[in-house]
Amino acid sequence: MDPQKFEGRNVRIEGAFGIDITGVHTDSRYSLQYGSGIDATKSGYIVLFSLIPNTNKFPTFRGRWDEREKAVDVDLEGSWSARSAFKQSLFGYCGHHTKLLAESPRRYAIDLRIPGIHIFQGEITLGTKIGVRLADDAFQMKDEVKVSVAVVRPKLRWRFMRWIRKMF
Repeated sequence: MDPQKFEGRNVRIEGAFGIDITGVHTDSRYSLQYGSGIDATKSGYIVLFSLIPNTNKFPTFRGRWDEREKAVDVDLEGSWSARSAFKQSLFGYCGHHTKLLAESPRRYAIDLRIPGIHIFQGEITLGTKIGVRLADDAFQMKDEVKVSVAVVRPKLRWRFMRWIRKMF
């Protein structure tokens, strides 16, 4: 995304926190890398984890936050044909889209495969950092508020919204 477009959004995901990945299976030719908290780049790109091959014979995988789908997606870094087959789950490639297991906190199932190799199977749990931009054009003033939400219960959501309405 264009950095100016991302910066101009009133509400945006500015990062992830509490990232925890539990692997049921990781192929011995790969190593999993991730941190517990990640901030978005200036263009809004949030890389949650990487699966790095031990040799350059195999592709690298990067798990990222997909703002449009509100989900974790995994991208294959390799040739155009391999990327396309991976995204469309063709010819033994699969795993681009993860499966939502729980909303609060967000938990997704990951299952990555390329022809003949089961790369990774596990789960990722995370919370997202939500940025809200408040602007008052009459005074040419700009304030920013960052809110981190990990668990939202229906009663608390209602109280939070009531509190926000009172503030404005």
